Amino acid sequence: MCRRYAPAMVHTERDLAAALNEARSMPAGRAKCERLDEVIRLADAAGLDAFAFNARLDAMGDYVRAGQTQRKLLAMAMCLATLERSPEVVTPWQHQRLLRLLVYAPMNLVRFPAVARTQIEQVFDDAERHLRSSGYRMHAIYQLRMYVALHLGDHDAALSWHDRFLVAEPDRMSSCNACVPSYLIECYEETGQFARAVELTEKSKHLTCHGQPSWLLSHALLPYVRTGDLDGAREAQRRAYPGMRDANWLHGIGLHLVYFGLTGNEVRGLELVERHLPWLDGSPSPFQTMEFASGAVMVLRGLAETGHGGAVVRDGRRGGDPETTVGALCDELAAIANDLAGRFDARNGNDHFRRRLAARSVPASGDDPRD
Repeated sequence: MCRRYAPAMVHTERDLAAALNEARSMPAGRAKCERLDEVIRLADAAGLDAFAFNARLDAMGDYVRAGQTQRKLLAMAMCLATLERSPEVVTPWQHQRLLRLLVYAPMNLVRFPAVARTQIEQVFDDAERHLRSSGYRMHAIYQLRMYVALHLGDHDAALSWHDRFLVAEPDRMSSCNACVPSYLIECYEETGQFARAVELTEKSKHLTCHGQPSWLLSHALLPYVRTGDLDGAREAQRRAYPGMRDANWLHGIGLHLVYFGLTGNEVRGLELVERHLPWLDGSPSPFQTMEFASGAVMVLRGLAETGHGGAVVRDGRRGGDPETTVGALCDELAAIANDLAGRFDARNGNDHFRRRLAARSVPASGDDPRD
């Protein structure tokens, strides 16, 4: 257990390094974030600017994993303030890492409906300003603006940023050669350009990195189905699924559930629902929760409509009964998806996610999925 340090005491950097290592060893969650904050506050009080900067830089990933987006925003603002006030304490490697975190932050922030659009725009403004002042180009900014516009339900803006992204020159801030096509395929999937998505997938599916080809193939599932290439869809699903190893893939699992729902393979879909339902306990974001829940409802509703609403489903989540039924789980997950869609749409100022749920046959709140 990590020791508590009284603020009135004077702590050496060695003391705080030991406390920071203990905090880092804690399980992910709010308690870990609070302990990290405590150590960082003490470093600030002791005037250990370099130590505090590095601790905040490392802590941002813990804040994201715990869903503490406001903590991440504050840590990022404090790091930027240190960079501007005392650039000598920031190494070139730390500077580049901070810029990358800043550039890609909106991709994470947009997945939390409590983060206002103005906050996301402010992060983009900061990222663009710092990239330009550091000699970087705008390729990564255009890529992330396209992605965020899609998640805000603004397809016109997304396509406008897409056009800028295609002609911009990449640099060290850009995503890797395997991930860039994934962003484009998601754009084509979301905007209904299914043939274009399949064409790019066929050109890119051999590319690999830590998240590829799982992401690009998962986003290609719907385009393959919509263009009638069911063989391509089956191959994509088989290749993509093994790479999904933890809760950070809940969104991807949701895409696979939609695929099984669309192709009438609800039995296989139910296997994935049971296997990955426990991941909801550690969901990285409300968006990931909503995407998994809506995909699962699509599968469960299909089973209920064919007379299997009373079938038993294993529920491996903590704090719940070990078993439920297809119908009851469908009700529960539909309620979760509707609640989150309403919160996202309220933030975004449109009905993008409610229409997305309707397209997945997720019943609106109050509707019986077995009717």
